[in-house]
Amino acid sequence: MNATCIRNYFIPFLLFLCPVISHASLMLDETRVIYPESTPQQSVKVSNPSGLDFLAQAWIENESGQEEGRFTVYPPLSKVTANNVTTLRIEKIDNTGLPADRETMMWLNLKEIPQRQVDDGAQLVVAFKTRIKIFYRPKGIDPELHESFTTMKWRAEPGKLIVTNPSPYHITFNKVWRDAANNSKNELPANMLAPFSSLTISVPAGSTVHTVYYNIINDFGGLSEIQHVSLQ
Repeated sequence: MNATCIRNYFIPFLLFLCPVISHASLMLDETRVIYPESTPQQSVKVSNPSGLDFLAQAWIENESGQEEGRFTVYPPLSKVTANNVTTLRIEKIDNTGLPADRETMMWLNLKEIPQRQVDDGAQLVVAFKTRIKIFYRPKGIDPELHESFTTMKWRAEPGKLIVTNPSPYHITFNKVWRDAANNSKNELPANMLAPFSSLTISVPAGSTVHTVYYNIINDFGGLSEIQHVSLQ
């Protein structure tokens, strides 16, 4: 029997023998963190509704997924006991390179590590990771998103839509549709639009877009009302 065959038989057998937790157990109480410059720190609660103890490892990355040294989160490693809650605190420690005219986006990462149950025999331990966005807002801009997303400029070109964001905020789309809202056949791929930038959205070949419908995710993780823009 060759190595591939051994692996194909052995891995399912190992999974059968070893209990494994197949979903994340630690939960954050926010879907995003808004960090105004005027506040010394922001906090996020981590809850553990399960019956097991976990270690929680937390760290911050920049928008590109690299280590972010201008902000810190503490404690970086903590124990969250069963049916309990702990708090993570995010704090700015350095202003270097932070623009004063727009938001800076980062990632708060949380990895949960289950503690091995001594009496349960063989186990396969899986560490789940959750991450949410942090939006740092300098004093030079309005502290809230408000209706800035309605100032976006849309235009149609062959095979694509181009949307421009003249505001200092990151705009996260929930859905974008062409010509009819809440229609999955008309849904277009769009995610987040950075401040003072443009985003190109592909449309089906040969399609002519007359009206764009969209909504965004607001500061509280909720959805805005559906907006529409005529391109004619």
